[in-house]
Amino acid sequence: MATELVRGYVILYRVIVLLLSIVSLMQISFDAYSLSQREYQIKSAFIANFIRYTRWQPPPTDRFQFCTTSTLTSNIVSQSLNDQRWFNLTTEFSIVAPGEEGQCHFLFIDQHSHPQWQSYLAQVSLVNVLIVSEKKHSASRYSQINFFFVDNKLRFEINPYHLNNANLKVDASLLRLARIVESEPLSQEVKQ
Repeated sequence: MATELVRGYVILYRVIVLLLSIVSLMQISFDAYSLSQREYQIKSAFIANFIRYTRWQPPPTDRFQFCTTSTLTSNIVSQSLNDQRWFNLTTEFSIVAPGEEGQCHFLFIDQHSHPQWQSYLAQVSLVNVLIVSEKKHSASRYSQINFFFVDNKLRFEINPYHLNNANLKVDASLLRLARIVESEPLSQEVKQ
């Protein structure tokens, strides 16, 4: 009887340790999600200004198509920007994969989607689509604007050459706030 009681306590102890481990892992996961959600809310405010200070040639006429590359970023960004109206147009949000961006006026490529989009955009040239990314060196390779951190502060860089190739113009005040980057030569090996 005593050995059964000890065995019961050992099993109970193991269950409690397992439950505490699961709860602590869930808390870590939740904290990471909260940080990620806050980061994308801040990026959404930047994005709203990027769009506000960019001129499309020709401008969007019936609606403004805002595209993202993943469900997570789409949910957070669309919630943050849901009431935004650019050019007095209704904004539509959608998630796209490479080759589905034909109707997009704006494309946000998150760091998780970067590899597939980098190889795709190396082969095509998108006109009248403002591409914003968040992966190191993206503005020198394919995007017009890229987010980066310096001393835990969110910053952005702009590639004027990519803007010009996409037939987009940005206000000089936006350029003054950005770090200006140049395109990498096409023959250079792309490292991830």
